[in-house]
Amino acid sequence: MDHKETITKKEGYIEIIFIIILVGAMFFFVNGKLYDNRLVHSMPFSYFATDGFAYLLLTEHAYISGNQLYHPYYEAGGYYDVLWIHGLTIYSVSAILAKTSGIPVYDAIYIMASVMVILNCLAMYFFIREYNKNVAIIAIGFFALFFVKNFYVSYFWGELGAVSGMLFLTGMLWAVSKIDIKKGFLLLSITSIAAILAHIPEFIFAALIILGYLVFKIIIEKKIPWKDVKWITIAMFITVVLTSYYLAVFAFGMFQTQGSNPLVLKPSEMGSLKVVFFQDIGWPAIIALAIGITYFSYITIKNKKIIPILFFSLMLFIIGFSNYFGFGYRAFHIRAFWPIFLAPLFGLGVYIVIKTIKKNISQVVSIIVALIIFASITLSYYSPIRGPGAITQEQYDAFKWIDKNTAQTDKIFVFYGDGYSQSARLIQRLTYVLDVNDYVQSLQKGTIKNIYTVDLFTLTNGNLLYWDGFMKPGYHADFSTSYHIQVNVCDFEYYLFDKKSAYSPGLAQANVYIMNLFLSNGMKEVYSNDAVSVIYNNGIRENCINMPGTNISTNSTDQSIKESTSQSINQSTDESKNQSTIQK
Repeated sequence: MDHKETITKKEGYIEIIFIIILVGAMFFFVNGKLYDNRLVHSMPFSYFATDGFAYLLLTEHAYISGNQLYHPYYEAGGYYDVLWIHGLTIYSVSAILAKTSGIPVYDAIYIMASVMVILNCLAMYFFIREYNKNVAIIAIGFFALFFVKNFYVSYFWGELGAVSGMLFLTGMLWAVSKIDIKKGFLLLSITSIAAILAHIPEFIFAALIILGYLVFKIIIEKKIPWKDVKWITIAMFITVVLTSYYLAVFAFGMFQTQGSNPLVLKPSEMGSLKVVFFQDIGWPAIIALAIGITYFSYITIKNKKIIPILFFSLMLFIIGFSNYFGFGYRAFHIRAFWPIFLAPLFGLGVYIVIKTIKKNISQVVSIIVALIIFASITLSYYSPIRGPGAITQEQYDAFKWIDKNTAQTDKIFVFYGDGYSQSARLIQRLTYVLDVNDYVQSLQKGTIKNIYTVDLFTLTNGNLLYWDGFMKPGYHADFSTSYHIQVNVCDFEYYLFDKKSAYSPGLAQANVYIMNLFLSNGMKEVYSNDAVSVIYNNGIRENCINMPGTNISTNSTDQSIKESTSQSINQSTDESKNQSTIQK
């Protein structure tokens, strides 16, 4: 073994150790801090928004039923034939992990999401490495941006379909760069199918980038790459054939209701928390990006040849601004993954700067630079997000009691509770959540009503699509269908009451008052813990608020309830606005 071979082997070991350290750091920042450094929890932990709870309920449905053909009836307006129109991958792999390991579903889904983020980083690293190993190593330092500022929001706010889709978007672009190898079209077919089944928007973005790649290649090289066109066409044909059923469901469902009309959307219209702004990258990274883009443009024009990974990185940067050209909030999903997608250009920019100072850059120097960048970003910007999220242990225990002890036909009326506009969708029954504003207004007037405004939890994307014949779509709803409705509070089998509230103690006191009124009128408390009670309506269907023989006048509350409620109106209104913002 000569000296050169010994050095190469040593560098290989160093690289492996570096990658292991990277994976460990990624797990620490993605999973560790957010989940209190535990893999298993006693309840859904760090679920902060509606999307996260929606992904969880669908994963639990896949776990329990093994079914991803239909939506659960309790999230489909009570219909049992509503077709599953969401992606498949994140739900199925999380359910499999939970089934085989015994880890709770709510933990398994975030573990799998973390694994997908890390796999995406590793895939991007090896993709860049094919161009230049030192650039790839330096680029790793910029992955740390994913854990800071608004980049992290898409992850912990539950955009998990996009998390899985982004992995296979990277896979598709890598496969295109290998299209000329033997059977290379199969790599593109496999990754394209995976992208469609994970999250179709990422497949669409990748397809547009591939089309742009071919066009740009024609312009630069002054010839049509017929071989590439042939194999890409074959790969897309195989993809469409093998995913034709799912594509049909998507076309009749999600595309019909959401994707067919271009949506121009300004970042300010989304709320600052959920949107990555260009300046969030930071000026040092922006300078590195500018240098990388400039150098890529120079060598492309000079050599009349495209370097795929750098071209793809530039296209993903541009697509991040496609919200101004009709792609709406989908563009913001791409922005959230800029720390991964722009890493090739970031790394190239820093590499060029170092090359002007030191002509020969060793692997060790590149690793040191990457570690400095990674540490600088985390020390300057990283602020760990802690806390259980938008649900408490007592609330979750009550949800599970309802799931196990009530009939599928039972309807649940949910009175005010902290976070219920998001978390109560985990109840596996038809669930009606009391509108906070209606509740507050009635209590301000000193009244308790029979008729309240509620929200029926329903995943309305696709207008409740079902098959009305062979490949003939039918819809249980349309664009005018509202699930913000008025109901008679007496028409329910079970009622969920929070007896404590961190946001609005006055509303919790009103809950207790109404609960005691129900109990005095003959209803039964069937479950209770320190914070939550479940009341069973044993057949009282008319005037359950005021039964004959009670000394409480109809539509009247005790004065103390009115006064204590008034004191917490501002708190409840603020909490309501916060929940509304999260849902958007």
